[in-house]
Amino acid sequence: MKLPFERVLLTIALLAAVSSAVGFRLAFLKSAKTGTATRKSIHLNIPYERHEMVPAAISEVKWTDPLHSAGAAKWTYDLFTPPEIFYDAVSKRFTVSPPRTTLGEDKTASDEPADPLIELLAVKPTLYRLQLIGYVGTKSGYLGLFENDASHETFLAAVSQNPAGLDLDIESFNVGLAPVALSEGGTRQPIATASVRDHATHQLVRLTTTERCYAKARAILRLDRGTPREVCAGDMLQLNGKDYEVGEVQLSPPRVALRRVPNGSAAGELLTLEMTTVAADGAASPSI
Repeated sequence: MKLPFERVLLTIALLAAVSSAVGFRLAFLKSAKTGTATRKSIHLNIPYERHEMVPAAISEVKWTDPLHSAGAAKWTYDLFTPPEIFYDAVSKRFTVSPPRTTLGEDKTASDEPADPLIELLAVKPTLYRLQLIGYVGTKSGYLGLFENDASHETFLAAVSQNPAGLDLDIESFNVGLAPVALSEGGTRQPIATASVRDHATHQLVRLTTTERCYAKARAILRLDRGTPREVCAGDMLQLNGKDYEVGEVQLSPPRVALRRVPNGSAAGELLTLEMTTVAADGAASPSI
């Protein structure tokens, strides 16, 4: 009788599996016997000897005192302890002493005399001395209508003209359509812009008919309870033999950054004046 081909293949596979299992079993038993015999044949004929443990020599080390940084005399560094630092939002710099609201109220135990009292009374915006309020003419040639903020005089001027007494040059003048938002949608209307070169600051100032142009904010300070004085960024103050340079003047919140210049050098301590209360009419009033 002839067996089916599938049964023949199945029989051959079973025989191969059985033979493989028997072969692996015999190999395992042989390796186990060989390992046991090897372990029994190892003998150590070294006598035991006792050795004393000698501790390692340790030298005494002392930490050196922290050194002063070259950039700040009061800023000392330690190896694992970071220095205590503060951030002055007005001057946008880190400092080793916290910002102070007034000068002269914080007195430290040092040989250096205390700072004279300097109070911040107000901070106000200042209009630029030239304003663009309109224009006349056609596309072939426009003239700008300007206003002198000091004298309130109005006059017409074109490109390359130098308005008398203002130390300015009109470098460009353009009229174009710009989108304007309204309550019921939007529209486009002509807007004039002028670029003016300021010879006093060497800056290019942009004037437009849509809004007033402001110069640097100005601060009103009272030095040592005396007469108030109006200053802006870059001005120098001198009081009781000490020099102060006015830094950034901030409108909101009202703040003024001062840098004390010791002995006329370029480096000095950064100080901050600020106003903490606001009156009912919206004007800032000084902190006491």
